[in-house]
Amino acid sequence: MHIPRLYLQQALAPGLELALTDAAAHHLLRVLKVKPGQPIVIFNGQGGEYRAEVAAVERVSLVVRLSAEQVVNRESPCQLHLAQAILHSDKMDIALQKATECGVSDITPIFSDYCQQRQKAELIAKKQQHWQRVIISATEQCGRDRLPTVHPATLLQAWLPQQTGVTTFVFHPAQSNAMMPTSSNINLLIGPEGGWSQQEINLFIEQRCLFRSLGPRILRAETATVAALTLLQSQYGDM
Repeated sequence: MHIPRLYLQQALAPGLELALTDAAAHHLLRVLKVKPGQPIVIFNGQGGEYRAEVAAVERVSLVVRLSAEQVVNRESPCQLHLAQAILHSDKMDIALQKATECGVSDITPIFSDYCQQRQKAELIAKKQQHWQRVIISATEQCGRDRLPTVHPATLLQAWLPQQTGVTTFVFHPAQSNAMMPTSSNINLLIGPEGGWSQQEINLFIEQRCLFRSLGPRILRAETATVAALTLLQSQYGDM
């Protein structure tokens, strides 16, 4: 039987009873249709998870009781930081969801030359909140005990020069000069639907990024994210 996993942003301890009335309760009640006595797993993204059970169910709320803490470690030994050029709507959601499943530790949404750059601050703030929800849902589903850190969206030209001392891979269909990284701390740059501009490629060369190819076919941006992370995890991580 599949045991639901639920992320809660609070301190957890054995014996703790929690009354849930928010979106988490709605998902458990209306989507998963949990019943009293049903086991679930609770985690707070700080490592480990707790066995729990549904203690009581009401119309729009429920109570869960935590029992034993379980020490788990499903994090990759490779610290992968995904710098993802901002994609349109659900494509960005897919990229972030799959990146979480593939084990990234950090995600930075990037404004590049061929993606929308001039957006109001409040719109970007709403997107950041939405992306965080996507990350939480993916973490619950894939069994990780820690949430990837979603950094504020930033310009490529501002982000890249700060990455000194870190191996940075750029996946580009026409270039490949990559060597073995010198540490398990790796950055990964994935471009937007329109690809990287020549000015950005020049910046990558100037900043001594390593180019990798994903083969002769042109992949969609969200597909490239999954393919690149799988390749890096299979070579340097835990796949």
